[in-house]
Amino acid sequence: MPETGNNKRLYCILLLVIGGCFYFIVRNTPLYVDDYHFLFFTKKIDFSYIHPIYGHLSFYTDRFAGVARFVPHLLVALCSLVLGKGVFNVLASVCFLLLSYLIARIGACRRSQILPLSLVAATVMWFVIPGFFQACLWMSGACNYLFAISIVLIFYLLLQSDRFALAKWWSLPLWTLSGVIAGWTNEGFVVGLAAGLFIHYFIFYRSRLDARRIFMLSGFFFGVICLCLAPYNVDRFLSGQDDTGLVAKIATFGSAVLALGNLRVTFLLVFLFFVLIVFRKRSGFRLKIFARENDILLISFAVSLIFLILTRHDSENSRFPVEIYSLLLLISVIGRYATRAFVPGLSIVGTVGVLISTVFLAPKCLANNRAYEDMRMQIERGH
Repeated sequence: MPETGNNKRLYCILLLVIGGCFYFIVRNTPLYVDDYHFLFFTKKIDFSYIHPIYGHLSFYTDRFAGVARFVPHLLVALCSLVLGKGVFNVLASVCFLLLSYLIARIGACRRSQILPLSLVAATVMWFVIPGFFQACLWMSGACNYLFAISIVLIFYLLLQSDRFALAKWWSLPLWTLSGVIAGWTNEGFVVGLAAGLFIHYFIFYRSRLDARRIFMLSGFFFGVICLCLAPYNVDRFLSGQDDTGLVAKIATFGSAVLALGNLRVTFLLVFLFFVLIVFRKRSGFRLKIFARENDILLISFAVSLIFLILTRHDSENSRFPVEIYSLLLLISVIGRYATRAFVPGLSIVGTVGVLISTVFLAPKCLANNRAYEDMRMQIERGH
């Protein structure tokens, strides 16, 4: 399908349809139990009465309890205490479309591919990624995952861009701040990316380092260190390492590996690699060239996967960071090796699928939200 103004309008309409479907779902998703685990204080004395194990504390108490995810928790506080659920619903919907665009922007090899690949990315997230709705519909989940990865990918695009190579000296602190904000988000996203950026810029391509990138990377690494070495995060990691004996350690790691069976985008990516390698003469696929062009994302994926196994987390939303990096690579493969008709066709079919699934989900979403509101009203009335 050649790129025309009519096609662009069609893709924009389809993106708005998907955004509308997401808004309908998130609007009718009540606050979940994880949302109530966030406790917010305005006075230092309030903190003395609550032990950190009772919940994830707010940005105010990060300095005292050592909670690591400063930026996401700040966003939770903003949405909970200032903006409210209504504004959050709009922000989450816009951010979902933004994330789809960012993934396509990174993976596309031509500008004409960005809009249809955005639709493909949104469809894959909607149907394939495990824990997507936990990570994107709950207020706490969206702030910790959906908003966080959007911030990280914006930072990644700015870092990779050469448009700002000749940055003014006065802008360098702002570039540093952007790195700190991106690094201090979610360890599932930034640990792997930090490894990829370090290897890319300090080992393979030191010639690409300029003042702006040095300041951005310095801020990013500082944020990652603050994130990972916070007492709360260290305790979370060590609490899963308390088994004794070699057999017990092997068993727990084996269980962690077996729990990776729901990495659906990852398996889809591996299958696609296999097909392209088998038919490389026809597809023109060269693994070394692809790896060289996407070294940061490949390293980020590998390190994030290892990090997930080491932490031994088995919740669906804990797979979200690894699956996002798999999706970035998947979109990159599709953008480079799919036929011109495949991507537009897949984007249209995917949008129709999202719309149909929303129609089927609508009655349950509405009923669930009504039940939640009824219970909330009864509690407020003291019944």
